[in-house]
Order: sequence, then structure tokens, then C-alpha cells
Amino acid sequence: MRELIFSTSADEPRRRDVGEVLKRAEIAERVSEVSQTCFVIALDDPSKRPRLCDTLLRHCPKTAIIAVASQENCSVFYWGIVSTFTRAEIEASEQGFSMQYECRTHGCRNR
Repeated sequence: MRELIFSTSADEPRRRDVGEVLKRAEIAERVSEVSQTCFVIALDDPSKRPRLCDTLLRHCPKTAIIAVASQENCSVFYWGIVSTFTRAEIEASEQGFSMQYECRTHGCRNR
């Protein structure tokens, strides 16, 4: 599967190989050194998202990750979504800020 991904994207003009990292502990550090939009990582258990995905997507939220299983004919595509929420009407007082904090941490009720 890994070879298929590389051969399929070999002619892609925007593709750039930045190297291979063999030690899992060094992957996050290597990712922070390069600015790529897609990474290919190992997938040990197809039924579970690799913990590395959470780490990479937390640090590089616009990154796409292709996880490839070495023992099975399986690959999984992961991506993150960054959302920003706003609330236009907040009372400019200690009580207003406290109420927003309570809503954020404990869930809002209809008021």
C-alpha cells in the first residue's frame, strides 16, 4: 500500500518527499521542521486512530494524514477541522463574564 501511494503521487508536481522517520518518538519533531500539507504514517490497528494523528493535527491542524497498514490492505485518511465560535452579546460585567464561563465549561441552558 505504501508503494502504491508513492507511485501514484510520483508525478504530482506539488509532491515533495521530506524523508522517512523510523523512530516514532522523532516524528512530531520532524513534522514541525517541515511545512507540508500531507503525511504518510504507519497504521498498526485499522480499528483505532493512531495517537500520533492527534499530536500532529493539534500542532498542524491543516495537515492531512494518510495512515497505511503494513500487514493489511488498508489505509485511512485523517484530517482536522478548526472551528471558531463567537457570541455577540456578552454583558460587560463580572456577572456577564462569569455566565459565559459557566456556559462554556458546564453547558448553557436556555435563559
